[in-house]
Amino acid sequence: MSSLWCFGEALVDQFAGGECVPGGAPFNVAWHLHGFGLRPTLVTRLGCDDNGDRIREAMRAWGLAMDGVQADAARPTGRVHVELRDGEPAYRIDAPSAYDAITAPGGDGPDVLYHGTLALRSHTSRRTCRALCGTAGVQRFVDVNLRAPFWERGQVLASLEGARWVKCSQTELSALMAEDA
Repeated sequence: MSSLWCFGEALVDQFAGGECVPGGAPFNVAWHLHGFGLRPTLVTRLGCDDNGDRIREAMRAWGLAMDGVQADAARPTGRVHVELRDGEPAYRIDAPSAYDAITAPGGDGPDVLYHGTLALRSHTSRRTCRALCGTAGVQRFVDVNLRAPFWERGQVLASLEGARWVKCSQTELSALMAEDA
């Protein structure tokens, strides 16, 4: 049986009214894959704080595997402040966050690896993701999520090399292909 790993940020989206909702692209993908009856492993790092507890509680309630979730006593759980500007979502992303320090879990590595680009903002998580991408025979799905100021064109393009599947919006593709980027 193949193993499916979702690597990257699990965080809380905090809305202007104060509501906090578990989120982050890798978290959301793992949750949806689980809903389809698959058994993904979410490889992420959460702080030892209320937001981390909120995410752990949601994962347990939904029956998501916890074996890829790391604890960080020094960094807070990721948080994104979300507000609407002219009818469009705008994001302010806290840094540093626990998901900036994801280390490689033990074991053989994944057969299929999903990862976004936000967790690539830090050296530690970027190095871990590259190591997982180097797993023999791994098939990769890269989800381009360009969130200023946390992306660099060269790093994102490098993450696409060897990917079997890529998801990006027209706006993200245009930003990546812009000659002045």
